[in-house]
Amino acid sequence: MDSREEINRLSKGELLYELKILGVTTLTNVDEMRKTLRHLRKIEGNASFVRPKHPYTCDKDLADLNAKLAEIKELVDSFSGLPKSPEYSKVSTKLVHTQRRLGRCVPTTDEHRQQISKLLVELASLSVTLRSKAKHLVRSSTLNASVLDVTMGADAEGSESSDESGRTRKVQNRRMSRQA
Repeated sequence: MDSREEINRLSKGELLYELKILGVTTLTNVDEMRKTLRHLRKIEGNASFVRPKHPYTCDKDLADLNAKLAEIKELVDSFSGLPKSPEYSKVSTKLVHTQRRLGRCVPTTDEHRQQISKLLVELASLSVTLRSKAKHLVRSSTLNASVLDVTMGADAEGSESSDESGRTRKVQNRRMSRQA
């Protein structure tokens, strides 16, 4: 799974969760939440930083995580962007956030452990599906560009061709130059 969580792509609810587990519960403005979370993430690695007791029960976390997984599944199913697209970053961030939240869930029963395992498998599957869809779109884009190159280069190499304005230009066959 991609390991990058972009704070600017977290929803208000995700920001509220991240801040609450770090002991901040007073902010309501999303911009302030993001700014505060960025600052807290920097000091989190400090040896003197002590994370507060996790404020959620496992049952609450699992209920929220099941709802979040359903949301992510819809996003992955409807995904149609490239790996560097904002849409991909948004879904990827939600996957990372959910995986981290799942890692913070403290199971108290075997049923909790089984639910956590099931959710981890589902998250991994969604991550693989997202990457596969994005790679497929990259391959399709590359293939379409190659077809365009071949079509545009169908005139003999170095021959002249006219565009809509009547100007003459040289047509180059990129496929031929790639083979050289």
